[in-house]
Amino acid sequence: MAGENLVTPFTRVQLFDGLSESRVERIARCAERIVFAPGEVIQAEDDVPDAAVLVVSGKVMIVHHTKDESGELIAPGSLVGELAMLIETRAVTTVVARSSVRAFRIPRSELRKLMDSDPAIADHFVAKISERLTYMAAEMHRVDSMLASTIDKIPPPIPAHTPSPVADHRASAAQHLH
Repeated sequence: MAGENLVTPFTRVQLFDGLSESRVERIARCAERIVFAPGEVIQAEDDVPDAAVLVVSGKVMIVHHTKDESGELIAPGSLVGELAMLIETRAVTTVVARSSVRAFRIPRSELRKLMDSDPAIADHFVAKISERLTYMAAEMHRVDSMLASTIDKIPPPIPAHTPSPVADHRASAAQHLH
């Protein structure tokens, strides 16, 4: 990643926004530079990664199968598995390099050492995650309210055990024949 300031990719990530330049630089220095080859799995669904990956350049996709050529594109400047750099968590998606990908791997063990030596970094992440959870809760409430306002427009289900009027008529006609 020659010719590029070490800190620059980190300053483009919302999770690091608001940290002092010296703190971001400390995080950047504990990160490992890594290059993924085309087709290489960056994160596999159900794995328990021990680091987040900051995509600097290249084509990265969330896929259902590693051979899928379609999927959701992940833009450079995105963190893959960001919670993995903070806590032990299970990956919910498979992420694959579709070209040569330059990235930083941010190991949880190294970030924890930084947070132990500078609790303001930990406080920053707690505040950022709390903001995100508050936003998500508000968004879920908005969607719930929207769905609740349309519920009266949905016709009630027809019970499966209730015979239809046609079946009633047939049964009645069959009884009269006997």
